[in-house]
Amino acid sequence: MRMDTSCNLKRRKVLKLKICNYIIILMAVPFVVEGLPNSLKSTSSLPPESCNGHDGYELSIFVKKPTHYICPVCDKVLRSPRQLQCGDRFCKNCVEKILQKSEEPVCPVVDCQETVDVNEIVPDHAVRKDILALDIYCEYRDNGCNKIIKLRDLSSHIQECGYAEIDCIHKQRGCHAKVERRHLADHLASDCLYSPVTCEYCNQSLSREDLEEHVRRCPQAPVSCPNGCGVKDIPRMKVTLVLLDQATGRRNLSDTFRPDPTSSSFKQPTGDMNVASGCPLFVSQSVLETPTYIKNDTLYIKVVVDTSDLYGP
Repeated sequence: MRMDTSCNLKRRKVLKLKICNYIIILMAVPFVVEGLPNSLKSTSSLPPESCNGHDGYELSIFVKKPTHYICPVCDKVLRSPRQLQCGDRFCKNCVEKILQKSEEPVCPVVDCQETVDVNEIVPDHAVRKDILALDIYCEYRDNGCNKIIKLRDLSSHIQECGYAEIDCIHKQRGCHAKVERRHLADHLASDCLYSPVTCEYCNQSLSREDLEEHVRRCPQAPVSCPNGCGVKDIPRMKVTLVLLDQATGRRNLSDTFRPDPTSSSFKQPTGDMNVASGCPLFVSQSVLETPTYIKNDTLYIKVVVDTSDLYGP
């Protein structure tokens, strides 16, 4: 008899705590998802996010229309179905809307109108499995994909569907193009300004956007005659600057560049000086001021002009 009394007291205590918890939830966060029972929380292995939104699935994506699985609230095919104590089924998100609509929610089915007991809402796993096993069309059917797949497999299919529209892989670098996955290689090869390319003259790697400017300045790239005679593909002369070591003669500093004869630096001056051209980082001032290179306030720079690649008589 004592054992029975003890058990009854224990059951009543648990029941009391459960009711208290429920009242606290209603007072503090009456309609927040976190305050709902576990049956309304997210479940794993939900199908594709590509089916857009949290209401049910559009009826049009199904090969055979499952009209017996329509949610009475959103009029779409049940997504993560939940069953009320009255037996009616709704999408998980739609049940949350029902509970948020009133402090004493009722089943919205016209012929039902039973009061909803939040503790009696349960996931309908059997129906959910049936829906996930239904055949659907790929959401990129209008782009040309004729695949018919199971609803549960749509997410994995979208990850490899050639007709899916995706961002360019160089989006973070500035390309905002969206292309079908099957056309991505062509986009990268011919259209994307941020794809890496190689200069055919010096083999330097750079983006397609910078290629034209690079070739204009590339020391290995040929140029046209600046006098307008029509001769093209003239190799640029090579100019080498050598800062002579006046102490030992063994630590000469040198740098080489190929000037662009079409640059304003190689035209008749129109002001006090032309735009500088050559080796802007040839030698630092701290190195230049050492006794090795300056003696009696004098420095010597040797200029070597290699014209062996130029056209000549």
